[in-house]
Amino acid sequence: MSWFHHVTIFLYSWYAYQQKSTIFIIIASMNYPVHTIMYLYFAFSEFGLARFVKPFAKYITIMQICQMIGGITMTAIAQYHKWQDDVHDACPGATWAMCRGQNMIYIANLYLFSEMFLNAYVWKKVEAKKDRKAQ
Repeated sequence: MSWFHHVTIFLYSWYAYQQKSTIFIIIASMNYPVHTIMYLYFAFSEFGLARFVKPFAKYITIMQICQMIGGITMTAIAQYHKWQDDVHDACPGATWAMCRGQNMIYIANLYLFSEMFLNAYVWKKVEAKKDRKAQ
């Protein structure tokens, strides 16, 4: 998941910059607080405080999932206004190609983060309960 997420976002960020994407500014601003919290978590873990911050890992993943949903929503709103206005200047900086690419990346990342969350926090607990009942 990590390499796919970072490669696609890196390449798309350069494309969005080159296209002077206005919608990407909003999307990037949603990214800053999530990454600030996530990298603080990693820093505390590296400083030997992992046991204190470990309970927050689940909530960081939830924030990332919410970020993906927010990105899909913002892109859908831009697409709606482009379609509704049906004029060349509607949502400048958010071309149809930008919106399609952004939605594809967000949907793929939503799937990956959701799968990671389910594997780490939901299905793992269900299996643990089954194991306890079997004993």
